[in-house]
Amino acid sequence: MQDKKGKVLIVDDTKHVVVLLKHYCQKAGYIVIESFDGEDALEKVKSEKPDIILLDIMMPGLDGFSVAQKLRENDDTKFIPIIMITALSELSDRVKALDIGVDDYLTKPVDEVLLITKIRSLLKAKSEREELDRIKFGFTSMLIHDLRTPLTSIIGFAKVLFNNESDEEKKSFLDVILQNSNRMMDLINDFLDFSKIGAGKFEINKSPAVITMIIDNVINSLNILAKNKSISIKKEFDENLPFVNIDSRKIEQVVTNLLNNAIKFTNPNGTIIIKGFLENGFINVSIQDNGIGISEEEQERIFTPYYQSMSGKNSEEKGSGLGLVISKMIIEAHGGSVSVNSKPGEGSIFTFTLPV
Repeated sequence: MQDKKGKVLIVDDTKHVVVLLKHYCQKAGYIVIESFDGEDALEKVKSEKPDIILLDIMMPGLDGFSVAQKLRENDDTKFIPIIMITALSELSDRVKALDIGVDDYLTKPVDEVLLITKIRSLLKAKSEREELDRIKFGFTSMLIHDLRTPLTSIIGFAKVLFNNESDEEKKSFLDVILQNSNRMMDLINDFLDFSKIGAGKFEINKSPAVITMIIDNVINSLNILAKNKSISIKKEFDENLPFVNIDSRKIEQVVTNLLNNAIKFTNPNGTIIIKGFLENGFINVSIQDNGIGISEEEQERIFTPYYQSMSGKNSEEKGSGLGLVISKMIIEAHGGSVSVNSKPGEGSIFTFTLPV
């Protein structure tokens, strides 16, 4: 009886080993992709999206340990099951493989029945995890929809009342309602985005855009928050920055998150500088403040889901702890990177890059 078809990537620099493993897998009903070195294997993973990988260790160039490490560090590939198949039988090699995150380890020569049993078991576990993710995403989406609908009505009616109210005391009450309702809507949207990322449903829709226009839109939308703290926002951009192929709405989300944080943690009468320049084929955008800064220890943790800095915990505007995580994932999905440079008491510089 053949298994339900899945796609197996076999990576080994020895051709007769690949031929044998391919025979075993095809006999069991699997689709097989071949690769004979580490660099090619990583490219095949991107293009072919295998369901499971059979990976040799000893290969010229990029060895199996390095390939496995890169796959586990990438959000798009970190859950692909990996079975290492190698002539190395030392316990230290097995421990190293498992520490990297390899799912199983077989030594050559490989027993056909044992190999297929392990493939079947790992693919079943992968399928069950994906089904659970789908159920969780469906429940989260339904819950968020049920929260968002009445909240949208609250915000809409509060705006109408605010715009038609002449009593200043009542307007101040309505303003509090609007601020907290909008904050709650931001939290709900963060949770929805994060659940989409976890379920693999976070889509990036790219089109040519001007990054300076996006930044200007964000500055205009947050300008009132800066003015309330007498914070000045300065721009320093290279002239004639090229168009970038991006999802404008999501990049605007990133800039909004970073600038909002800068305003939140900058002391009154402070300054925020936004820079944009072209370097090595990437547009670099940095947002620099002279606020309270972030310790080295916290800099290593701020991109962790649900983490809030000690300064953030003392703020009246507590966030979801997901804003920076989502921003990082958005930028990385565009082929860029996010970094932070900060000193307590001096301020922070958050920088993201986008390929041209």
